[in-house]
Amino acid sequence: MTGLWVDKVEPDINLFLKPFVDEENDLSNKGLKWKLGEETITSKFIPLCACFDSVARCKVLNMKQYNESVPIKKTDESINNQMLLASTKE
Repeated sequence: MTGLWVDKVEPDINLFLKPFVDEENDLSNKGLKWKLGEETITSKFIPLCACFDSVARCKVLNMKQYNESVPIKKTDESINNQMLLASTKE
């Protein structure tokens, strides 16, 4: 599955990806039924990877854009009850 946005402005990433996310959720939860001879088989699909350019990748991962000072995830992560950032050096 591919998507291409052609416009003078950037897309609303939630609007752009909503049909894809809805379809993938349906395929991973309900699956796709098909017949092999007399047997009905349900196959479930889970996306393993996605390719984005550097600008879209930041939006999809909720990161600062690549040309900002430190491109780190905006969400904080907790490890052993300590808040750590991707740019933290030990």
